[in-house]
Amino acid sequence: MLLTSNNILEINMSGKGTKFFESLLGPKLLEGDKEVDIKSVVDGKDYVAIYHSAHWCPPCRRFTPAFIKAYEEIQKKGGKSLATVFVTCDKSEGQFKEYFKDMPWHAVPFSAGEYKGFGGKSAKHLKVNGIPSLSIFDGEGKLIESQGVGVVSENGADFLKMLDPEEKKKAESAAMESLFAAMDLNGDGYIEKSEIEKCFGLIGAPPHITQQEVQTLLTRDTDGDGKLNKKEFCVATYSVAGRSPKWLAEAVGERLKEAKKKEEAKKEFASLKGMDFFKALLGDKLLGKPDKELSTETALDGKVTTVSVLPHLHVLYVHICHVSFGGPS
Repeated sequence: MLLTSNNILEINMSGKGTKFFESLLGPKLLEGDKEVDIKSVVDGKDYVAIYHSAHWCPPCRRFTPAFIKAYEEIQKKGGKSLATVFVTCDKSEGQFKEYFKDMPWHAVPFSAGEYKGFGGKSAKHLKVNGIPSLSIFDGEGKLIESQGVGVVSENGADFLKMLDPEEKKKAESAAMESLFAAMDLNGDGYIEKSEIEKCFGLIGAPPHITQQEVQTLLTRDTDGDGKLNKKEFCVATYSVAGRSPKWLAEAVGERLKEAKKKEEAKKEFASLKGMDFFKALLGDKLLGKPDKELSTETALDGKVTTVSVLPHLHVLYVHICHVSFGGPS
């Protein structure tokens, strides 16, 4: 064991291939409910994935089914081989067994205390401080991808392609072009500061993050004109808070569509008058008392005194001055 200058305990790993993975995961792994030698699991594999996760973790329970689907598709397709080892961060053996029983890969036994949890050797070596965490190595033990959760989430069963440097470069280049198209809001072939700010606002970034990313992106402005052309913007890949350019492009695109729909609905709504206004606002049917369904036109015609919309409560309050709605007569 080594103590770093930051007083962080690290494990001194040595060896390659099976020896390396044994130093991280232990000599025995679970295959269903039986123990097998780790050599039979990792030896000769093109890739070895170490998956830190837990039954009690909601993001883990959302990601695990997607990872299982991708893993099973890879096994059916053949090609590059992948071994996956689950390292539990569960607090009890019961939770571990309940979670692991649906997984199609191997696991570090719950009884192997020095190899499981946030304090286990693999978690310390990889500096795992949040889950789910998926780290992917080549067969010799070289770490290829530390952000495997994002890669699998975005690419499904094709995530193995993203481990190939050339394929990854092509995908990142295409994603950056998509992101440029999404952020070029006025379609003039340039991305300006105001467009960056609006795009980050659309995806809910806090103001300080938005300004930080404005400065980061504008460092690509090599000609000094205060805006980014496509060549400048796409000169290298880009991510923020672990989000890839592909994710950012899709998120900005979706938010722009939503904003457009809201604006169109607002305009359509503003043009309505009289009973058409209330039907659009409340629907065609209203529930009176006692539990009697009435048409909006019958219920409200000549009877509405005030209508107030309280968006912060997501409540529509309609004050009716007639007994048909149980209000004052």
